Amino acid sequence: MVILYLIRSLDVGFSPASKYPAWVYQSCRQSPTYEPFRTAFLGANTLDDDPFIITPYLRNGNSRKFVQTHPNCDRLKILIDITHGLLYLHSRKIVHGDLKAVNVLIDDAQTAVLCDFGLSQIQEDLMKRPSLPKIGSPNWMSPERLSGEPLRPAADIYSFSMTIYELYTLQVPLAHLSDENFLPLVGYGDLRPQRPGSDLITDAIWNVMTQCWMRDPANRPTIYRVSTILEHIRLSQQKYRSRLHKRICGDKKETPTPLRSYDSDIVQQKRRSRLHKRICGDQKDNPLRIMYSSDTD
Repeated sequence: MVILYLIRSLDVGFSPASKYPAWVYQSCRQSPTYEPFRTAFLGANTLDDDPFIITPYLRNGNSRKFVQTHPNCDRLKILIDITHGLLYLHSRKIVHGDLKAVNVLIDDAQTAVLCDFGLSQIQEDLMKRPSLPKIGSPNWMSPERLSGEPLRPAADIYSFSMTIYELYTLQVPLAHLSDENFLPLVGYGDLRPQRPGSDLITDAIWNVMTQCWMRDPANRPTIYRVSTILEHIRLSQQKYRSRLHKRICGDKKETPTPLRSYDSDIVQQKRRSRLHKRICGDQKDNPLRIMYSSDTD
């Protein structure tokens, strides 16, 4: 079973039938390794005025629905998977443009994959077309996009912060605002979601959110830094649970179930670090100095 995604045209001077499917096809075909964090590309129609792409049907549905039906699922892992998908896109100068929980699907292995690339654009093309209509979801839209500025990777970072809020609270961010109030209060103002009373959002996660929704796009972290921070938070939580398990049950040879993936997580993190260095070069700054505080240790 598959899904057909119709491709939306962003402006009159842009022909999605001739260009959009081409870069989708190339981005999928030119990937050096299999990337599980984006929807698989099966084909595309470019022969008429209604272009579409073909992707597999994922029965677990979108991430918001999955969290609703699996309240004890690992939300942090879903968020990390999303950052991996964005890292893949941003490393190829592609901006998603409409990131939110319903545009993240959960596959059979319970891995989060990005979908709905109807607004995604190559960054070079966006630079040539400075004015684009504000197509998308205002509740997840960055201040610069609300005010009509060009789409940039930093806009995905802002949308990611709203997606974090959505997955932890199962609420639409800033749902109380009317569409006409988003520009003055969010676009030109500093209105952001309030921290919920739930203990699900730790200080470390909340710190990531506040950094990602900074007004100035230049002050937001890159997706590589966000991914590194979230992975470190998750590993710290796993080590905390390991120490807690030893205090309660004593030191046993059998590793508790929540920690079985700990070693593989470290291996994958080192692999992604090497891959990032090949793509973006060696970064001297340590993102953990920028924004990380955990109350788990």
